[in-house]
Amino acid sequence: MKVKLILLIFILFLFFFGISKGFLLQPTRIEIDFEPNLKKDVGFSVGGYKGEGELDLRMYIAGDLNNSILVSENFTSIKPGEWRGFSANLLLPENLEPGTHVNYIVVEEFIEESEEGVGAIAGVKIPLIIHVPYPGRYIETIFKASNTEIGGDVDFDLQITNRGKQDLNKIFAIIDIYNFDEQKIDSLTTGSISLKKTEKGEINSIWNSVGNGVGEYMAVAIFKFDGETKEEKANFKIGDLLIEIINITGNYAEKNQIAKIEVHTESKWNNKIEGVYGGIKVYDSEEVVLSDSKTETTSFDPWEKKVIETYVDLRDVEIGEYDATAKIYYGNKVASKDFKIFIQKPKVKLFTFTNILMIVVAILVVLLMLSLIRKRRVLKKKKR
Repeated sequence: MKVKLILLIFILFLFFFGISKGFLLQPTRIEIDFEPNLKKDVGFSVGGYKGEGELDLRMYIAGDLNNSILVSENFTSIKPGEWRGFSANLLLPENLEPGTHVNYIVVEEFIEESEEGVGAIAGVKIPLIIHVPYPGRYIETIFKASNTEIGGDVDFDLQITNRGKQDLNKIFAIIDIYNFDEQKIDSLTTGSISLKKTEKGEINSIWNSVGNGVGEYMAVAIFKFDGETKEEKANFKIGDLLIEIINITGNYAEKNQIAKIEVHTESKWNNKIEGVYGGIKVYDSEEVVLSDSKTETTSFDPWEKKVIETYVDLRDVEIGEYDATAKIYYGNKVASKDFKIFIQKPKVKLFTFTNILMIVVAILVVLLMLSLIRKRRVLKKKKR
């Protein structure tokens, strides 16, 4: 009885505490440019609750500026489907260390606890980021490069934010391009822009990949801004309608088995490839086909790595070493790889499911017989 009661309590515990009382915050991110003694209110909303009844919440600021930022309410509640607006009230000091100060608006569900106070669970937070300008000239940069097909164009996207205290008159970049052997193969110079303090800008440039083969490449952007420099790197790929077989595993099998052989593949194409399927043939020493298996069709996302499983019937194949070929069919092309299959003598398995089940049944039978013998002895003693 006690065991059943404990089990019931455990199941109820899992049930109730496994239910998520999720809620959402908007926006997902807030960014502010620092000004000395800045006084500002920034709004945020809480909602998206799908539970039952009201949900009690606690709100506060976490981070190095939690004494300079206050939330409009520390405790509140929301109803299912309701959205409520609140604010974070900033009163920043006269000076802050240059750089990015990340604080958080934290909203937590809370439950009342005995005399110890409040227990908080299921917290969600909004990053509240304050950018303090650096002395002189300083930029934040993001450098991206697109993948392309053979002979196609690579798009370079350079995003720049002026995080210094000075306006910038001329910002541009020299982009050096390297192949997979880290050899410089080309270079180009972008156009230029100017940015005032805190402003953001973007430079776009294009490089044609004609004459370069399939593979991974690296672009190095050297940003130049009013006598200063900064470097960023971005990788990109030049692709072709190509699937490569990288490796084959599962080629050791026991006699009288249907073996699961895994063909590890990789797409080299920057578009989706539909209608892909595979096959494996096993040959004897005279190249007679002993087994011929096919897979179901599948598809590859751009540059996807995928393991294609093939079930190969080896039940009529004797113990030994055999030649085999794996093929992947796609479009009008075929990827092929030769390998060996090794068929071995079955291993003796002592602890199979059947053996364990038989042992358990035998133990239960013995226990039942002992119980019956004990009962008979007790009955005999009572008769005496």
